[in-house]
Amino acid sequence: MPSVQDARAALGGRLRELRLNANLTGRQLAGQLNWPHSKVSKLENGRQTPTDDDIRAWTRATDAVSEADALLASLHTLEMQYAEWQRQIRSGLKPHQARVAQLNARTRFFRVFEPTFVPGLLQTAEYARSRFEQSRRVFGVRHDIDEAVTPASSDRRSSTNRTSASTSS
Repeated sequence: MPSVQDARAALGGRLRELRLNANLTGRQLAGQLNWPHSKVSKLENGRQTPTDDDIRAWTRATDAVSEADALLASLHTLEMQYAEWQRQIRSGLKPHQARVAQLNARTRFFRVFEPTFVPGLLQTAEYARSRFEQSRRVFGVRHDIDEAVTPASSDRRSSTNRTSASTSS
């Protein structure tokens, strides 16, 4: 599942397409909507989440009202993703890591493309610790990083052992 930030960036990219298809600059669109031009930039670059009203206004101003329902569905999916992530990490990082470890233990074939972060099974303990620390700061979750890193490290070791055993036979 894409991250909340990925979903926000994709939604922003779609809004930019609508603006460009309407042959409007960011400043022109902002002027039509009586918004600061920085709001258009923030929405298009995924640094701000639009409201339902923002999307409706945007689609009216870009003569793309037929796109409003699909964009609103994307927005609501993004909001649900964020709420789900908040629910998952509310109890701390260790329980979340334990759930991930269970899933990884059942995984027989693992394929991933992650252009921004090292995937969990390939992370070193130090890298995982820094990522968890960033999540703790950003999301304000409990400080249980040491407990979260330990199961993640052992999960990586067991995965490496499974891979080594399967490739050597």
